[in-house]
Amino acid sequence: MRARGEAAAPLAALGLGALFLGERVLRASSVSWGGGALVALGLGLALVAARRGAGERAAVERVRARALGLLAAGAGLYALGTEAGLDLLRLAPGHALERILAVAWPALLGAGALTLFFAERAARQLAPVVGDVGAAAARRVSDAATRGLALSLALVFVVAVNVAAEAKNARVDLSYLRVTEPGDVSRRLVRALGAEVTAWLVFPEGNEVHARVAPFFEALREEAPARFRARRVDHALAPELVTRHRVTGNGWLVLVRGEGETEQAELVELGTELAEARPKLRTLDGRFQEAFARLTQPRREAYLTAGHRERGLGGEEEAAGERLGRFTRALRGSNIGVRRLGMADGLAQGVPADAPLVAVMGPRAPFAPEEQRALLDYVRGGGRLLVLVDHEAEGGLDLLLGGLGLRLEPGALASEESAVPRTRTEADRARIFANRFGDHPVVLAARRRSSGAAVVVERGAGLAPTEAGAEGVRWVFPARTEEEVWRDVDGDLEHDEGEARGMARVVAVTSVRAPRSERDGRVVVIGDGSFAGDDLFTYRGNFLVLGEALRWLLEGFDDGAPAIVGVTTSEEDAPIVHSPEGERLWFWATSLGMPLPLLLVALWIGRPRRRRREERRGGAAEASADSGSEADSEAGFEAESGSGSEADSGSDSEADSDPGFEADASSGSGQGQGHGHGQGSSGGAK
Repeated sequence: MRARGEAAAPLAALGLGALFLGERVLRASSVSWGGGALVALGLGLALVAARRGAGERAAVERVRARALGLLAAGAGLYALGTEAGLDLLRLAPGHALERILAVAWPALLGAGALTLFFAERAARQLAPVVGDVGAAAARRVSDAATRGLALSLALVFVVAVNVAAEAKNARVDLSYLRVTEPGDVSRRLVRALGAEVTAWLVFPEGNEVHARVAPFFEALREEAPARFRARRVDHALAPELVTRHRVTGNGWLVLVRGEGETEQAELVELGTELAEARPKLRTLDGRFQEAFARLTQPRREAYLTAGHRERGLGGEEEAAGERLGRFTRALRGSNIGVRRLGMADGLAQGVPADAPLVAVMGPRAPFAPEEQRALLDYVRGGGRLLVLVDHEAEGGLDLLLGGLGLRLEPGALASEESAVPRTRTEADRARIFANRFGDHPVVLAARRRSSGAAVVVERGAGLAPTEAGAEGVRWVFPARTEEEVWRDVDGDLEHDEGEARGMARVVAVTSVRAPRSERDGRVVVIGDGSFAGDDLFTYRGNFLVLGEALRWLLEGFDDGAPAIVGVTTSEEDAPIVHSPEGERLWFWATSLGMPLPLLLVALWIGRPRRRRREERRGGAAEASADSGSEADSEAGFEAESGSGSEADSGSDSEADSDPGFEADASSGSGQGQGHGHGQGSSGGAK
């Protein structure tokens, strides 16, 4: 029976070799079937040996049978994955089960082969040493088989990860100045396409810049596969395209819409050298969005009021909080032009009838009554108005806001708990966040990201409806602060007596019935004149709310054409907003929250080792005590034996054999000479 079990592994190996030759070399099904039969025969021998074996020999045979079982299962799954096997299962080519079989059979074959190899190697090494199989040898074989199985599973995991990575080739760019991903606005622009658009990437084959931008356009293609395509072409191999659109060389993006005489195109320069192209790739989403909007969106004009010390349009001489560079780029990215509208431009006489949007961007000087009445008439006639205002306007918009039934609460908003840390001084109390959002479309995007998005205002003003209200106007306040915010009337950023605490509304939205227009008027008021400044615009909540506000205000123009307005994505860092409680939470989470679980896991893992060490230490102490007692008993036995021999031999023989005894005797006789014969005899007897 022992010979049968040991012959099982060679038979199985021979069968696998025959199976390989029959499938890959000879292409002979008879050889393949013979190989399969040999594998099955080897498994059968191992099972019989395991069943009839006794004691530890049976344990070794069971290990061998399990390994051969894995081999046989792998060979069986391979057979099912062949054409004959798929026909037997009645599966069409390309079925999901075929892919599963293609992955499963190599895993089982590898696991069985390594397990069997490790077990057989251990058994053959131990055979000359221990002879027949004992308990220790059986454990050695079982441990070796387990190690082989563990190694095979690790290899299967590595191969599976590689196969999955090949099947789903996802690239994660962690390098500095990496390419931006398509933003929400770019994706919505592509989804809203009514005609086909082709993005021609004019690059030579193997270009590194093309490798960086290709995933960007592949992600956009997935938004509208039937209407948006992205293709690479070499400048030298597309003479008609580059001549028609005046492309001077490689390194360009050409967006083409239409065909023949109606064909339109927009060009975006990217470059062919990565070092030079990186600054352009960092803002690729914004540059693509601007060119794509010019190609696909109707041209609109937004009027920005002027002449009242409004926040600037991006002049470098102004502070970051006063510039509107990001805001104007968002407008250009939606094919919205910017015009000035002030007293000199006829604002006192009225707003141009074709103006889809008028924006009042944080004035710091009063509007004339005629200008405010013109804006009020514009809204009641179906116009759309965006107002960013705070107490720096010095009441210069009270007529306009009062006519719409809205007012500013006295005092600038301040808080200790809702402050946005920046300088770590009391000045931070003037910059607060609001993350309590309602259901209005203007704040839905921020609400969906409420865990990481918040509206941030600096020295903002609370908004409230007037007691009298306005006919046909009903305000909604979709963004509010926490209850502990106070109104800092005296400007010292300290909560004094008489300065009310309570929830503050920082965004107000309303629709106004327009009897003389097919469209209703719409107004969005934000209680901070610097809300769209480059400083605050970096906060996610601010640009989400402002982008959705622009989109909502522009709905319904140009015969229902979709108005897609928003901000672009870039690789510029945006500040993260944390409240003082949030900062304390992050401190304790990073100080204890991460190390403590790791420490507990380490202690839990180390418990068995410490227990085994203590058991070994206790066993050694017991063994030492046992050996000590044995030594004591042996010493006692020797002492007893020695005394018995001395009694038998007598004192004369002891004196003859022990020189020390002679020395004592001589000294005793000397003493006897000095003190008397009796004493000397006594000393000698000792």
